[in-house]
Amino acid sequence: MRAQIQSLTKNKNFNELLFSSIFINLLSLALPFSMLQIYDRILPNEAYGTANVLLLGVAVAILLEVILRYVRSWFLASAAANYEFDVTAKLITRLLKADYQYLQSLGSGKILSGLKSVSSVRDLYSGQAAIAFMDIPFTLLFLALIAYIGGWVVLVPVVVWCIAGLWVWRVSNKLLEVTQELAVTESERTRILVLVLSGVATVKALALEARMTYRYKDVNHENLKKQNEVDWQAAKLQELIQGASLGTTLALVIVGCLAVLDGQMTTGGLAACSILAGRSVAPLSALGSLRAKLVTARAASQDIEDLINAPQEQFTAQTVYQSKLPSGPISFTNVSVSKVGASLSDINLSIPSGSITVVNSNPMSYASLLLSSLGAYHQPEQGTIAIAGVPLYEHDEFEFRQSVSYVAPWGTLFHGTVLENMTFFRHESEPYAMELADRLGLSDTISQLPYGFQTPVGRHDNASLNKGAIKLISLIRALSQNPSILLLDEPMVSIDADSQSRLLSLLNEKRGDMTIIIASYFDEVIALSDSQISLSIEGRLSSKQVTGES
Repeated sequence: MRAQIQSLTKNKNFNELLFSSIFINLLSLALPFSMLQIYDRILPNEAYGTANVLLLGVAVAILLEVILRYVRSWFLASAAANYEFDVTAKLITRLLKADYQYLQSLGSGKILSGLKSVSSVRDLYSGQAAIAFMDIPFTLLFLALIAYIGGWVVLVPVVVWCIAGLWVWRVSNKLLEVTQELAVTESERTRILVLVLSGVATVKALALEARMTYRYKDVNHENLKKQNEVDWQAAKLQELIQGASLGTTLALVIVGCLAVLDGQMTTGGLAACSILAGRSVAPLSALGSLRAKLVTARAASQDIEDLINAPQEQFTAQTVYQSKLPSGPISFTNVSVSKVGASLSDINLSIPSGSITVVNSNPMSYASLLLSSLGAYHQPEQGTIAIAGVPLYEHDEFEFRQSVSYVAPWGTLFHGTVLENMTFFRHESEPYAMELADRLGLSDTISQLPYGFQTPVGRHDNASLNKGAIKLISLIRALSQNPSILLLDEPMVSIDADSQSRLLSLLNEKRGDMTIIIASYFDEVIALSDSQISLSIEGRLSSKQVTGES
């Protein structure tokens, strides 16, 4: 709750909201005081002229209160929209610069859950319950006025809300527990959906439909069970708050009637105390609702914090070139690095600048790990990887990413057109990307699409492109950047023989212009290379041999 109060006080419109709340609560005193005067003085003395003036003043006060409430709500909604925009932008920025291994450990389900959680926190930040923080001090003022007018009658709302407060606290703690359990099941359900939808072809090929359906049904049932419990506890909390509000009014009227009959309070005093009790209950009711929303949003806030606090890539920018990095030489010195399913141990090797080097292993995951380590996707546990004598992470991050391009075994398309995917949304690279498409034989495939290179892809429009075309688009995307170092992870996979031949010819032309490191077991690639590096199943360098230029 402390964090939410701090968030509210950091609101750019906090002063305006505070002043509007003060005037709203002061204007709300007009009605109870007018009722006190009408019942105790105006009606007994039949002062109708005074009554008209008093009622006109009350009407103006109520109108001003309504206007101020509308303005305050508009300020809160505006601040909430700005809050969601700022937090989402910050999340995306942090995610794009986050450590790759940490993102892998979170998983797609956790990341999507964290991004969706921004809306939950936004609802809390913009809700009317948040105004309770500003209105709470006036609850004490209203209770003091009830004590001044009705004396001991003030104990009625105090006692009722002390009892209700204990119940609210117990129910909200239970709500917190089930909300945390719901967050876990929701993250798991999202993860399964992402995995199945992204690999639906594999699921069908392996006849896993029934198994995945059963798994999703089981997780979804547990998720709905937790959601039902959360809804029940939240409804119980709201009903408890509303019941306390009605109970306060009813108890005060009953006790106040006895006080009026006993001569301890006037009729006007009872009417005024009833209205003041309602006013004092409103902030407390809002505070109870806020407690419920805080409980619900706590898990969401934790998901957001996990993303915001994601460890960032460790580039220090101690060496800045104001241009792209040199193409080498590249050196590995006592490098040990690991990931799930593969590890490298005590790797020592040097790759000359401008050369073509092939890395192979059995399985290829070891060769892929070597490339991804050089691409700064996996940080070495010990040892140093250096480019032109400068340790990898002492380079500037932007210069490094512009200079080192990594192409994964399976291509990825972003939402946009085919041409935008080929150039990575860099319009100045379009002529060169089109030339590369012609060189690799992609233009013939794209010409068959309805809109050619302007065909939208990246959402549900990939059915018109086979995996080979997607792989070529990924290769062109990397080559169009003219990197200093090009890392190709199994580039021959998925593309046909003609495209393979075209790619080898293009890579041969790039020899000397950039350092090319290829993870591949194809004999044609090995024949093209200047040297070949073999890794053992233990993740050690088993051999390095010069193959000669082709």
